[in-house]
Amino acid sequence: MKNQGKVFENEWKASKPDGVLLERLNDGSASWSNGNNTRFQAKNPCDYIMFDGERLYYLELKSTNGKSLPLGNIKKNQVDGLNERSIYYNVRCGFVVKFKDVEKCFYMSIKQYNDFVAYNTRKSIPLDYFENRCIEVEMKKKVVNFTYNIKKMIKEIK
Repeated sequence: MKNQGKVFENEWKASKPDGVLLERLNDGSASWSNGNNTRFQAKNPCDYIMFDGERLYYLELKSTNGKSLPLGNIKKNQVDGLNERSIYYNVRCGFVVKFKDVEKCFYMSIKQYNDFVAYNTRKSIPLDYFENRCIEVEMKKKVVNFTYNIKKMIKEIK
């Protein structure tokens, strides 16, 4: 069975509108041998970089079951990377979160994430936080997979 996160990433990539650049950052690890085996994992700031002709987007995609996003699903290097990039003009950084069980998807800016973490003691971000504060990304179910209205999301972020 295919990893649900990878399924979501493939659906997202297939939903890219014409005229929008969407680039996936590789998750590779590297190793070399010099008497000892050494391994390290690249720590990308996010999954995708997207450019719509005006704005640059750094997007980390998350897929979750249930009605909350566990904070443990978000790595420190992702938060740091999104925060570092969010200070630039015309750069938008955030998470695209798919709630598999309820078939909903949202864009949450890194600022919204930071605010939630600063003012809550919860170990997960509930669905109602996304519904009340974040941008819903329209999704349509095909036979098995989904397509996402990225063009509409970009318009709402602007």
